[in-house]
Amino acid sequence: MTEPADKNQNRGNPGPAFVSNHAMLARIRGDFSIPELNQALDGIRSRHSILIPGAGSDDPLVAHFPVREQTGCGGTDWQETVKEELLSPFPQGQGPFARFIVLRLEGPLTDLVGVFHHGICDGMSGVYIMRDLLQLLGEPGLVLPPIPRQPNTRDLIPAEVRENRFVRLRIKGILAAIRWMIWFRRMRARWLPATGQNPTQVSPASQHMCILTETLTVEQTAALVRRCKAEQTSVQAALCVAWLRARAIQLDGRKFWVRSASSPISLRERLGIPDTSGLYLANATIKLNCSPRRDFWWAAREFKKKLNQASRDENLFFIPLIIGAVFSHLPEKDRKDVVPILFNRPVRYDFSVTNLGRVDLPGKTGRFELEAFYNLVNASEHERTICVNTCNGRLTTSLLFRESKMDLASAEKLKELVDQQLAQALHQDSK
Repeated sequence: MTEPADKNQNRGNPGPAFVSNHAMLARIRGDFSIPELNQALDGIRSRHSILIPGAGSDDPLVAHFPVREQTGCGGTDWQETVKEELLSPFPQGQGPFARFIVLRLEGPLTDLVGVFHHGICDGMSGVYIMRDLLQLLGEPGLVLPPIPRQPNTRDLIPAEVRENRFVRLRIKGILAAIRWMIWFRRMRARWLPATGQNPTQVSPASQHMCILTETLTVEQTAALVRRCKAEQTSVQAALCVAWLRARAIQLDGRKFWVRSASSPISLRERLGIPDTSGLYLANATIKLNCSPRRDFWWAAREFKKKLNQASRDENLFFIPLIIGAVFSHLPEKDRKDVVPILFNRPVRYDFSVTNLGRVDLPGKTGRFELEAFYNLVNASEHERTICVNTCNGRLTTSLLFRESKMDLASAEKLKELVDQQLAQALHQDSK
């Protein structure tokens, strides 16, 4: 269903409300029409029902995913579209909680952007949606089997974690702290306007997003993977060390050698979740001494070891238990204040490094070829987000941040330092 023009007039001007979106971009060689795309989108509704709860409605605005089209686009125009879309909220209530933008490039190239409500679904949801969508576009007569809506995440968490006395006490303490923070925010909002201050004022720099991307060749990607295996570490650990070490060098101070990164971790395998949409993730934050005097691969092995320790069930399942407790125990009137407390507050880590790994997207489907794929998210003005995926043998990295967090020149210099760290590590003799 094509989105009416008047639905877009406020895009890019979300106001002070917290917006949490993520996006996927597929560059496709091969042409398709908007009716063909709408037909394919209707074909995925039964597999991703959480994103379109009104699929059976007679109202076309809630029964179909919104689509809009832009023609005469250049090869980098998708970046401005993504920046705008990441800051544009979804309508409250019955959804849909995904929308799609078609950017027509010169020749038989099309950029297809999917934008998703991050409070409803995680990054792997976007991968599965784009995979299903590309498959249906390439094979119009195909009918994909539906996937039943999944149970509440809390009910899937093992009882030994869910009912653990220590876990329950921690949750009780956090709920008490959140109630206090809600009260404090309301008191501040009540009294600050009297002093001439506006607590809801949004800094323009915090709403101006920047994107820097880089894609390795198939040969470069394979070389990185081989070296990580030989060093008994992971690509995620090597990338985190490279970015954290570059950040420490850029800050130019020995007292800053200890840096940290947050790694989103999927809970899908642990919970037995099929390839459908939903929010099944947790986060682990790792601190590391990133001094350039330390051996790069030794640091990467240490990072991997710490990440494995932080990824134990009792640690990861605690996050969804907290979120579930917050939204089930707090009254409805308090819930709108909880989101910024949980997700839009200053962070202590340098980067959020979200790595989707090898994404299961075919290079060719029917008459279409997949030229490139990007996963893109920066839900909080307080974060610098590094988005990684490996598609068709090529590793792509995207750095997203707000101008209030970093200026573009510093980010470009940081990226150069990261490239240097990885190049030196790959050419370093094994120990």
